[in-house]
Amino acid sequence: MNEKKKVLIIGGGFGGLFTALDLAANADVTLVSDTDHFCFRPLLYEYLSGEVEAWHIAPDYKELFSAEINFVRGAVDAVDFENQT
Repeated sequence: MNEKKKVLIIGGGFGGLFTALDLAANADVTLVSDTDHFCFRPLLYEYLSGEVEAWHIAPDYKELFSAEINFVRGAVDAVDFENQT
């Protein structure tokens, strides 16, 4: 049995979120973000005008991710590519 590749995604914007969702079936994915929620900025106007509620534009990552994606709230200070740490 082949072990899944480990993938670390730094940042939970559109790119990080959708990359994590896309890779989760075939890799051991961990996403690190300094916030615990995804902010869908195109809907901010609708939120400010009262058309949608906060959870529509800022759902928690844990609600968006299946069990295959690990989420860590934090910041990355440095990456050692040679040692993969």
